[in-house]
Amino acid sequence: MPVPTDSSADLAQRLARLEEQLANSQLQIESLSTENRLLREKIQALLHRYFGNAKNESLDPQQLLLLLAGLTDTQPAPPPPTPPVGGGARNSSGAARQPARSGIPDNLPVERVVLLPDEVKANPEAFRQIDEVVTKELDWDPARFFWRHYVRPKFVLKASVPAPPDAANREKLSAAAQELAL
Repeated sequence: MPVPTDSSADLAQRLARLEEQLANSQLQIESLSTENRLLREKIQALLHRYFGNAKNESLDPQQLLLLLAGLTDTQPAPPPPTPPVGGGARNSSGAARQPARSGIPDNLPVERVVLLPDEVKANPEAFRQIDEVVTKELDWDPARFFWRHYVRPKFVLKASVPAPPDAANREKLSAAAQELAL
C-alpha cells in the first residue's frame, strides 16, 4: 500500500498549528499550576487557622467566604461550616489563666548594675538624684540563675532646682503665697 506524501507547504502548516497548540497548552498548564499553588496555600492557611491555635477553634462563615473569594465561579460553592456540637459557653475569665513567669522563683540573687551618665560621672557634686528606672532581666551563668537589675538614676543640676524657702524668706512672702506654700 503506497504511503501518501504531503507537500512541504502542508507539513509546514501542520507544524505551525501544532506549535501553536503546544504554546496554548503550556500557558494553560502554567495558569492551572499557579491556581493549584494558590488553592493549596489557601487550604494550608485554612487548616492552620482552623486547627492551629487553641484560641481560634472555630471559623466564621464570612471569613471562609473571604478566604475562598479568589476561586472561579465554575466550581461549586463550599457548604457552610457546621457549628460545634455540644459546646456551650467557655470559661474565658482571666482568673483561670496562669501568669507567664509562674515557674521563676522570687528568691534568686540580684546583681545590680548602675548606669550613670557621663556628665554625672565627670562632676557628681553638681547633681542630685531625683528618681531611678530599674529594668529587670533574667540572666544565667552556667548552673546558676540570677536577676540582673539595670538601674538608671535620674539627676538634675543642684543649681537649677530652687531651694525651699527658709524662715527669713517666708516672712517676705505675701499671705496668699504662704497659704499656697502650706
